[in-house]
Amino acid sequence: TAQQFTQPLPKQSLEHLQEDLRLLKKMLEANPPSMYWYTPQHQLDSVFNKTLLQIQDSMNEIAFKNLVAGYISQIKCGHTTVRNSKSFTKHFSKRPQLSFPLNIKVWEDSLVVINNLNPADSVLTRGTKIIQINGRTGRQFIDTFSPFISGDGQIGRAHV
Repeated sequence: TAQQFTQPLPKQSLEHLQEDLRLLKKMLEANPPSMYWYTPQHQLDSVFNKTLLQIQDSMNEIAFKNLVAGYISQIKCGHTTVRNSKSFTKHFSKRPQLSFPLNIKVWEDSLVVINNLNPADSVLTRGTKIIQINGRTGRQFIDTFSPFISGDGQIGRAHV
């Protein structure tokens, strides 16, 4: 039913989210040797502190994931990414209408379809270059989403 798609997502408490973010930072500092290769520690610590201050109330998983992704992307390591929990992924994989239907490859200012999750769509097929979506250019989408996507160093970054 439509109601099952409009129910709000469960939220975690402010304290729990702050604790999770602090634990994540400790784990990152203890493991990857590349943590500070592309971003100096003082700069990454500053981004962490700003991220921590943005948690001002309880949040659902999507909001928290997006917040953490902004912090993680500043490490600039393509192997360090943020993903949804297994339970969240399992829950929403059964509802494809709630996810973005395209897998897209970014080349400079261009967006190219690499996979369409809607097999009935004969327009947006593999290799189709996306010029605009709802009047927004590829560059605008890249600039909007690049702070949330992990990549090595400065390669492919619209803004640093």
